[in-house]
This record gives sequence, structure tokens and C-alpha cells, in this order.
Amino acid sequence: MLKAERLQPGVVKRAISVTSKRPVVPEDLEFGKDDMMAEVEHAQRVRAVVAVHLFLRKESQILLLRRCNTGYEDGNYSVPAGHVERNEGIRQAMHRETAEEIGIQMRDEDLVPIGVLYRKSDSERVDFFFGCSKWEGRVANWEIKKCDELRWCHVDNLPQNMVPYVRNAIERFGQGEHWFGEFGWESLAEF
Repeated sequence: MLKAERLQPGVVKRAISVTSKRPVVPEDLEFGKDDMMAEVEHAQRVRAVVAVHLFLRKESQILLLRRCNTGYEDGNYSVPAGHVERNEGIRQAMHRETAEEIGIQMRDEDLVPIGVLYRKSDSERVDFFFGCSKWEGRVANWEIKKCDELRWCHVDNLPQNMVPYVRNAIERFGQGEHWFGEFGWESLAEF
């Protein structure tokens, strides 16, 4: 009789024979070595957190918000952003987050994809960046418990206290309209 410890449903971490108390090799398992290897490989696939970010532009300025009471980069500036929810498209998430955070609406045709950033933080993340210079409504802080200031800044004169990957994305934006980048993987280079 075998007892298997699973990382998640269908993924075997290790299997131990209940009768002999010895580790079980893949050949001992009913589903065979190929199936076990496929399940182990599946467990190693990236399950990235997906987020959207808005570069709301007014001439040569970009809207920044200072984070507070979130537990992540509090006191530093970012842009309107948030996680994509289950069963939600990327553009849908950008519209929802923008309305929730700064109370404006945009048309799809005014929401321009600018870049994608694959980054390492507390987990793997994929960030989509959009630009917009036309919107409806008045820009205001609608999340006063998570943001203590909205500020328009020239893209070449950003405050020192910026969320690092957002600064990196804004700098890339200044070099060209469309880009792909990676951030936070440098410390893993020796592996």
C-alpha cells in the first residue's frame, strides 16, 4: 500500500510505502514514471500573478499615486494599477482598476498597450502597461485608505521614492513607445 504526499491535487511530492516505510521510486507507482515526471514538471510551471498599470498622461506629465497602508512599498509612488481577477480580460481589468482608484473612464481605443514586464518579486509576475491621454471624468483619489497623494510629474523628473519596477517601466517608456522587459531576475543569474 502506498501513501503519497501531494503538493496540490494530482502532483506527487513524495510517496512512501506504508508497509515497508521506504521511499517509493516512480516504478512502484500505478501511473508509471512518465506520468509522475509529467506531474512533477507541471508543478514547476510558472503560475504568475498578472497586473495592469496605467500611464495616464497629460502633455509630458504622468499621474503618480503615493501608496499607503497596503503593506507593499508604502510611502513610494506608483501609477494606477491592480491585479487581474479571474475570468477578466487585461483591458477589462485596466478599466476596472482605473475607475476604482482614480474615478475616470476611458474608451478602449484610447487605451494604448505600451509594454510588458516579466518580473520576480515575492512571486513571478507579469505586468501589462497601458498609456492613455484621453479620458472622461475628473481625476481624484478614490482609494484614500491605500493612497495618500495624487501627483502629476514630468516623466524626466520623477520623485526619488518610486516603486523600483514602476520607475524602470517609466524609463523604458521614455525610450520608446512599445517594449518588453524583465526585472528582478539579476540575483538569480548565478544559478
